[in-house]
Amino acid sequence: MNPESRRLHTSRQRNGRTPEDNSCFRSCLTMKRRQTLKAKEKIQTLAELTLKVKSTTRMWKNRELISFISPSNSPTARS
Repeated sequence: MNPESRRLHTSRQRNGRTPEDNSCFRSCLTMKRRQTLKAKEKIQTLAELTLKVKSTTRMWKNRELISFISPSNSPTARS
């Protein structure tokens, strides 16, 4: 038995985890990482949508302001 594996073996005995526990622990971590990545993607999507809504709202406000300042250019004045 090489010193590296002996050290791992003794640490395993010390912390009371079996190889099966470690495997379960690793798969749980992997699942948590996946959930974190999905959550980050959702946050990114929400941030992008928020920016689109803000810019669209700004555009409509500008359009309303322009139509208020010069009613001759507004669509309602033409009809």
